[in-house]
Amino acid sequence: VVCTIHQPSAELFEMFDYLLLLQKGGETVYFGPLGRHSETMLAYFTANGAEQCSPRLNPADYILIQIGAGLNKGAAQAQNWGRTWQGTEECRRLTTQLHTNELMPTNATRFSFSSDYSTGTLTQIRHTLSRVARSYWRTPTYNATRLIFQVVMGLLLGLAYRNLGNGQTEMRLRVAVLFFSSIMGTVASLNAIPPMINDRSVYYRERAAGAYGSFAYFISTFLVETPFIATTAFVFSIVLYWLVGFQTSAFGFFLLIYITFQAYAVVYGQTIAVLAPSAFVAQMIAPALAAILALFNGFLIAKPSIPNYFIWIYYINPYTYFMQAIVSNEMDGQTFTCTPQDNPCFATGEQYLSFYGWSVSEKWRNWGILLLFTGVLRFVTYLGLTYKVQIVR
Repeated sequence: VVCTIHQPSAELFEMFDYLLLLQKGGETVYFGPLGRHSETMLAYFTANGAEQCSPRLNPADYILIQIGAGLNKGAAQAQNWGRTWQGTEECRRLTTQLHTNELMPTNATRFSFSSDYSTGTLTQIRHTLSRVARSYWRTPTYNATRLIFQVVMGLLLGLAYRNLGNGQTEMRLRVAVLFFSSIMGTVASLNAIPPMINDRSVYYRERAAGAYGSFAYFISTFLVETPFIATTAFVFSIVLYWLVGFQTSAFGFFLLIYITFQAYAVVYGQTIAVLAPSAFVAQMIAPALAAILALFNGFLIAKPSIPNYFIWIYYINPYTYFMQAIVSNEMDGQTFTCTPQDNPCFATGEQYLSFYGWSVSEKWRNWGILLLFTGVLRFVTYLGLTYKVQIVR
């Protein structure tokens, strides 16, 4: 058994067989047996210039005083015990034994372990899942904040665009509301950063101690987070959808794509939190990238109008596929009225979609691509948890 000990009593010190004594700077002062009543160790110090240890003095206190770590700070100035050890026969003999493997008994059985962890993956996941769930329950600020925000924003948008009709202006406003719902993703990603930043120092410490691996923590955070994502997205959808007056028959896909997008946004925030060196950097990067993605998703700037040197952003953009899917879902089968003042006039939802280069037939494909983006970010998060350590000292 190997353990560290600080200022032991004489009785406790007597229980040890061997001692590795280090002085300030990590230099070895003594490495060898203690002997009965510490006689072997005390004889070493006496033989190398230390004063005799009083019978009334704790041997542990005695050696600390000799090396200047006890009450007598001047002792370390009188003799450098680290240098003394390097010149002793005990040091040379120990070094030889270590290099020739003489300390290992010939009949000893070498220990080997199949894993760095004492428990299996399923056991790690079970206990880690319980710990993460308790952490979420005991710190309700994160989940309460995003739930309240989703309700407030759903009411705000719903009341601002209440009961939209089928005119040309209302048609454009329907798409504008859906675009604003994508902005909720930026808020969700920012909201996900602090909990991950705060928890990762605990994760690093417990993983280093062999409590659990990165896979168990990764799965646990995903399983605990998912019900909260679904609940907040459902609440927002219920509040917004009926106030605005979207198609009743299209609600199912709206809910599916919005839950998926919220999952993407939370995972995006967690990925930034894992990779960024600090919360400040993470909260600078996340909204900046999200703003770029929102700009080139095909709504603010239609695809035909995006410059060629920026068109690649459109194609690798999760916001693009979210907007295509959610807008085409709403426009599917819609008819709109025109007045003489409306120019251009879009009589159907399909005609309006063609203006952006979108199609109703691609909404399921777009949902699948958004799901793929979410999965890729989850994998990047796992790699970050496994191979990147961000510790601020």
